[in-house]
Amino acid sequence: GNGISLNQKEAARYFKMAADLGDYEAMFNYGRMLSHGEGIEVNKKEAAKYYKKSADSGNDNAMVNYAIMLDDGDGIEVNKKEAAKYYKKAADLGFNDAMYYYGKMLFIGDGIPQNQKEGAKYIKKSAELGNADAMYKYAKMLDMGEGVKINEKEAALYYKKCVDKGNI
Repeated sequence: GNGISLNQKEAARYFKMAADLGDYEAMFNYGRMLSHGEGIEVNKKEAAKYYKKSADSGNDNAMVNYAIMLDDGDGIEVNKKEAAKYYKKAADLGFNDAMYYYGKMLFIGDGIPQNQKEGAKYIKKSAELGNADAMYKYAKMLDMGEGVKINEKEAALYYKKCVDKGNI
């Protein structure tokens, strides 16, 4: 961009070089290019490897992308427990979507021990940070008394926030 022609193939080559030298941002970018076939052939298994390296170096975007791949079995074997671990790491760093995904896993016990109360905390935090899916889920929890005490007034507020975001 910015008046410079994009050469994704060359970008991928440089990201790989930097990634292989330990640059965790380059690891994430190269993983993304592998995952989406940007300038190079799609290779999900290799993408997961680079996301994991980047995630283990502290990159919250990589943590979430790696967790999603583990959660969905996207080119790699499903591993819910490992997915939850990476969602939690990113959530604890303040990554909104990770809070929601981890909260949902806790809430229903998806591959990890069920803990509705703890799941509700993560989902509420995500809702407070503006995640429309989390707003709806939390409103429903308040409405039904799942993981939290029934609070129809607060549920109505979260449903309204959801509508305001165009999510219902």
